[in-house]
Amino acid sequence: MPTIKLPGMREKSVKEFAHSVSGFIRLLKRDGFATGAGDNGAINVWKDKDGALLAERYVYQVTRNKFKSYSLNALREWLKVFYPQIL
Repeated sequence: MPTIKLPGMREKSVKEFAHSVSGFIRLLKRDGFATGAGDNGAINVWKDKDGALLAERYVYQVTRNKFKSYSLNALREWLKVFYPQIL
């Protein structure tokens, strides 16, 4: 299994890749992180050691957001904008 190491998170094995917005949320709740990719880029979402939600997307540049709230709804809205852009 591949592993992933994100800022503020210890290295973990990737058991499953996200293929939808709901998949990202489900994996985040289950594993504390989620990753997915398409033909045009990739997205990682995770909780850091303090429980803050972070998200980054790779296209031609990296966009990283740290959400001021611990709301999954804010992350869900972010994913709705950026996830289609990497497919």
